[in-house]
Amino acid sequence: MLEQYLLEHEGVAKEYEKLKIDLAIKYNRDLYTLSKTEFIKKHTKIAKEIYKDVFIIRTKFEEMLNDIRLFINQLFVAINKRVENFLKMKSPLLLNFCY
Repeated sequence: MLEQYLLEHEGVAKEYEKLKIDLAIKYNRDLYTLSKTEFIKKHTKIAKEIYKDVFIIRTKFEEMLNDIRLFINQLFVAINKRVENFLKMKSPLLLNFCY
């Protein structure tokens, strides 16, 4: 979400770039990461507000997609069971059909 926000807000992206460069020069890795936390929190909060509807829609879409995947999986399991049962039948017609 923050990445999309930065792509769409060039001024903020440039500010973030400058901050990262300045911090990388001043601090070691741990302090660098810690020092940019406030900037990230602030702009992530803004991004969440801007993209909340997109996030809600995407979440609902992912839930629906998971439901569809589950349904398809259950359907294949049921079909496989029916095929197995069909193939276990000792019908002369089935023997001619299969061989």
